Amino acid sequence: MAGCSDHHSTSAPRGFGPAEHRVPALAQRLGIETFDQYRDGDAIIDDLTGVQRYPGNPIDVPAHRIIGGTASLAAALADQLPPGTIHFEQPVLEITDDLSVVTNDRVWQADHVVIALPPALAVRTIKLPSQLPPELIDVASRTPVWMGDSVKVVALFSEPFWRRDGFAGAAMSRRGPLAEIHDMSGPGGEPAALFGFARAASMHPDIETDIRKQLTRMFGPGPRHQSTCSSRTGVSSLGPRHRAKADPPNTACSAIRCTDSQPWEAGCTGHRPKQRRPSPATLKGRWRQPSAQWPPWLNHPVNDVKKQ
Repeated sequence: MAGCSDHHSTSAPRGFGPAEHRVPALAQRLGIETFDQYRDGDAIIDDLTGVQRYPGNPIDVPAHRIIGGTASLAAALADQLPPGTIHFEQPVLEITDDLSVVTNDRVWQADHVVIALPPALAVRTIKLPSQLPPELIDVASRTPVWMGDSVKVVALFSEPFWRRDGFAGAAMSRRGPLAEIHDMSGPGGEPAALFGFARAASMHPDIETDIRKQLTRMFGPGPRHQSTCSSRTGVSSLGPRHRAKADPPNTACSAIRCTDSQPWEAGCTGHRPKQRRPSPATLKGRWRQPSAQWPPWLNHPVNDVKKQ
């Protein structure tokens, strides 16, 4: 998704953890600056009993951010390629059995093809070689798209007022519409931003009003939002040609848009691909280790996955 071109804060992925050694090495080699994710201050828990201030920040983990977002890494790598290597606005429509790559107005003959899409999206948007095993296509079509049923929402402010009040900007909510919230500000808090995730199915024409109310309820009034924006997720990240082919647009998304002149591009999808319910064995080990410092509902599953 295109972010605010004149700001460090965009809705694109922009962070990496301490175990990801290749990303900071690449950033250093390309001369791209990074900075620490802001984590200082208290967290907020918003549940059915109300808004609670939680000492410390058990929600965020140590992480680093990339100035300009991770897209700056791809752009810097692309700059090192010979001119004409990358072709934009050429969504792949078909890959034939002899590895011809077909777009709307071009055909390339390839020796090898790498499909850099989630498997389910590739199956739904590209006519793949007929020689691929049906079992492979079936598995690919049922592979969940990471964050495919979520919408990332970014709210920009004139200042990171939550820091002044001793908050880290990290929050979790069982009331929504944003289920989790994090500080997404640039270096030194400029530009100031919070971001969070909402379920695509929760989008409705007045969702922006609900999000503003939630942020006010949890963090206080603060300065007026400069803008509230949504990021495309799931099939909507494919671009207009493939998106029209994959799913009809969700008109509710027009409610989450910039209220100023910044070139954010709103859009999301309410589509949730059919997924086979994971078995208890699939979920084994995914819960974080309990911590005495966390509130009880963060330490344990809400219900037994075996009974779902």
